[in-house]
Amino acid sequence: MLEPELYKIRSVSACMGCAYHLFTDNFKKIFRRMWLPILVTSLCMGVAMLMAQNMERIQLAGSGMYSPELMMAMGEYSLVQLICLIPALWTGGRLLGLLNDRTTGWNVRRLIKSYVLVIVAMIVVELVFFLIGMAVGGALTATAFLSLGFLVIFVASVPLIYSWMKYFMDPDMRLGMLFGKAYKAGWRHWGFLFGLFCLVALIMVVICVILFLPAMGLETAAQANAAGMLGGDASGLPAAFGVLTYVVFACTYFILYFVEIWMTFNMYYGYGSVEAREHGDDVEREVLDDGAAPFDGRRIEEGGYSSEPKNDFEEIR
Repeated sequence: MLEPELYKIRSVSACMGCAYHLFTDNFKKIFRRMWLPILVTSLCMGVAMLMAQNMERIQLAGSGMYSPELMMAMGEYSLVQLICLIPALWTGGRLLGLLNDRTTGWNVRRLIKSYVLVIVAMIVVELVFFLIGMAVGGALTATAFLSLGFLVIFVASVPLIYSWMKYFMDPDMRLGMLFGKAYKAGWRHWGFLFGLFCLVALIMVVICVILFLPAMGLETAAQANAAGMLGGDASGLPAAFGVLTYVVFACTYFILYFVEIWMTFNMYYGYGSVEAREHGDDVEREVLDDGAAPFDGRRIEEGGYSSEPKNDFEEIR
C-alpha cells in the first residue's frame, strides 16, 4: 500500500527538508543501528587510503609503471578495496532495512544483483561507443567517443534514482524492471530527479571538501616530505605520522558515511514523490512546504491507518 506521508507530490526543496527531518529526528535510532558497519567500513577505507599514499610515493620515487614494487602495491590496494566491499554491502543493507523493514541479508542480495546489472550495462554502453569510435576514426576518435559514452551514462542514470529505490521498496519488483517499466517512469520525471540529484550532490561536494581538509593537509605534507627525501633531505615527519594519517582518514569516512545516509533519504523521498505522480488517482495529491513532516511509518489498511510501522524507525510523529 502507499503511505500517506511518503507518497505525496513534493518539490525538490520539500524532499530535502523531509530527508533532513527524518535524519535528525531519528538520529539516535540510526546511530545505534549503523555505527558498527560504518565503523568497520571506515577502518577498511583508512587502510586503503594508506596504500594509495604508498603507491603515490613509489611513483614519486621514479619507479616505472610496471616496476615490481609498484605492481605489488597496486595489487595490495586492489585487494583491500575488494575487502572493503563486504562491510560496505553490510552498511547498505542495514540502511535500506531502516526504510523497507526487510532483513539486511535480503537487502544485500538485492544490492549485489542491482550493482552487477548496472555495472554490466555501463560496460556495454562504453564498449559500444568505443567500437563506434574505432570504426569511425581510430584510437583518438574512440577516446572522444568514450567521453561521450560517459555523458550518455550520466544522463541515463538519473531515472535509476527512482527505479533503484523502488526495487528495494517493492518486494514484488523483479531485477529486470530496473531498466523496464519503473525505469520508463523515471524518465517521465527526469527533470525533477535531476534537480534533486544536482542539489544534493552540490551539498555533498561542499561537505566532502570540508571533511577532507585535514586529510588533504596530511597528504600534502607526506608528498612534500617524499619530494624532499628525493633531493637528499632526511625525513621530517614524526614516527607516528602514519598512525595519525590512518586515524584521520578513518574518522573522515566515518562521518562521511553518516552524511551519505541523509543523501539516501533524499533519494527515498524523491522516489515517493515520483510514485505519487505516477499514481495520482490513488494518492492524495498535496504539495508539501519545505518544513513538512517526514513519513511517519504508518500503513494504510482497509479499516484506516495501522499502527504497525512500515520501516524500522520507532520515533513516529
